Amino acid sequence: MKNLIRTVCLFLLVALVQPGNVSAGEKMIEVKITNLSAKVVLTPPIVAASKGQITVFQLTETASVALEMLAEGGSTAELAMMFEEHNASVAQATEAIPPGQTLTLYVYGKRYSRISLASMILPTNDGFVAMNSKRTNPCGKTITYLSAYDAGTEMNDEDCDNIPGPLSCGGGEGYNMASGEGFVYPHPGTHGENEISVYATEIISLRS
Repeated sequence: MKNLIRTVCLFLLVALVQPGNVSAGEKMIEVKITNLSAKVVLTPPIVAASKGQITVFQLTETASVALEMLAEGGSTAELAMMFEEHNASVAQATEAIPPGQTLTLYVYGKRYSRISLASMILPTNDGFVAMNSKRTNPCGKTITYLSAYDAGTEMNDEDCDNIPGPLSCGGGEGYNMASGEGFVYPHPGTHGENEISVYATEIISLRS
């Protein structure tokens, strides 16, 4: 029986509302995303600032097609369309976030804007990190710790042929129409049951 290697996997988001007007009633919001994990990589994230509530995911509910495409293949195209339908300011990264690294994006919003984001976790079948419409602090920083989730849209077979990305366990298939567990839930971690064993780690959801 293979040993399960346990590591804590957390992701940190810092949203800072910059002083001064960008345009009438709008402010620039600096969003910093830090990968606090030791082994996994975050695909290029997408961030949105909106006035109203946007739900990227909901625990125990079926993932949307937009979330499925993100969680299985790292594609942000469908989420971008969803955000824009809510008249959100959207920023998309072009680079992944390796362990221990920070990436900064800028969006624009009004007082008490809500920040949403999403990114796929590699190497996993359909793991992701996301946030639903967190209000910013109009006078300074908003610091949020994010946990890892499973979209429930693909079985966690840990087969590199079913995991996309640049890692040595990756470059396989991304999004597909096959079904998984059927609902979003805290990510159970990878257990070294297949080719992904070299990255074996348990992703423990601590808080959001």
